[in-house]
Amino acid sequence: MIQEMIHVPFPGTPYPDVDILRQRVFEWFRSYGMLNADAAVLKHLSADIAGLGGSWYDAPVENILLPTCAPILAAMIDDQVDGALDRRPDLVAQLVNDLNSVMYTDPHVFSFPDAAVVQAFSGLWAGSAQGMSARWTAHLRSAWEQYYNAYIVETHNRFSGSMMKIDEYIPFRRESGYMYVGIAYLEQVQGFEVPPALRAMPQIRELHNICCDVISIANDIHSLEKEEKRGEIHNIAILLQHERHCSRHEAIDTTCKMIHEWCERFFVLENEIPVICQSFRLPEEITTAVQAHVTGLGKLIGGYCAWGRTTRRYHAYNATTADQPGFPESYL
Repeated sequence: MIQEMIHVPFPGTPYPDVDILRQRVFEWFRSYGMLNADAAVLKHLSADIAGLGGSWYDAPVENILLPTCAPILAAMIDDQVDGALDRRPDLVAQLVNDLNSVMYTDPHVFSFPDAAVVQAFSGLWAGSAQGMSARWTAHLRSAWEQYYNAYIVETHNRFSGSMMKIDEYIPFRRESGYMYVGIAYLEQVQGFEVPPALRAMPQIRELHNICCDVISIANDIHSLEKEEKRGEIHNIAILLQHERHCSRHEAIDTTCKMIHEWCERFFVLENEIPVICQSFRLPEEITTAVQAHVTGLGKLIGGYCAWGRTTRRYHAYNATTADQPGFPESYL
């Protein structure tokens, strides 16, 4: 299977209380009127993104509930856009405007005021921001905005048939792939906000980018068959074939080599962290926290790739064509 072709030198560790986490996640979504139909529940359970969230974060269930609900909600929004809004940039822009406006206090007339995804994101945002600093909240807001705004670009490209160049796509995929959001939640769960001076360092920025790149591009391979069935054009393998006139096998092989090189670069940068912390004369406890943050980035990579090999989200029986809904229930 194509899902077995991605290998990374980071372990994926199952969450010990994953069944409790799965149940709490299910209850959270049901509280917003979601996951009622049997088909919707089965698709949600077969994806097991709750299991992915558990593998990402080392903390009690209560502390990782919202960070785990976040990628599930992101996937649900993605499935909604893949359905009724697939080639409607105008409606996608309205939905994105609603979702982004949730994160601000300015008055806003919502285009989808009763949409379950908007209501759920409102609850997610309020719970995530509670008790957090203004700086971290702004960081999370920016990550979500980048993620949502990418939907507008993707929908426009599908509508117009425009295909990105590889050198455009990889930085774009960092934003469309959710992981900047996931990294922000890593800081929250670890109880450590990366200091601005360190966040500005090229090594930290590159580590964050590598985490996004490996996970997002690996996801392109894991989801390739599912996305191709829908006529998706935002996928590294499809773009490589188009740009380089190569075979599918060659495109996947090239992608695997890119992922391997990124992982090797990650270890080089990780070894530079103690020297960087020393140059800033950081206290020992801050240096330890920074190193734990970098270890956490590796855990995000390992957890995703382990999940990507086992999830049924991308299996053929869960794939839909462009004229079918992306999810059994409509949340718009």
